[in-house]
Amino acid sequence: MLRRKYDGCPYLTPEDLEKIAELAAEKAVIKMTDHAYKSIGKSVVSRFLWAVGVVTVAFAAWLHSKGMIG
Repeated sequence: MLRRKYDGCPYLTPEDLEKIAELAAEKAVIKMTDHAYKSIGKSVVSRFLWAVGVVTVAFAAWLHSKGMIG
């Protein structure tokens, strides 16, 4: 990566800016992984609830076929 002469803020050194950029990148990665885990969790819960619904309907149909529910 090519480095240009730093003419920015007189109160921050290039090392300070590098540290800020690293911290920002770490925070971005944490947010991205949290979002990924949340979306995976939502998918798993959704599929589980769908399966519970299917089993419930099948059980109700079985009970109906045996004459236990009207």
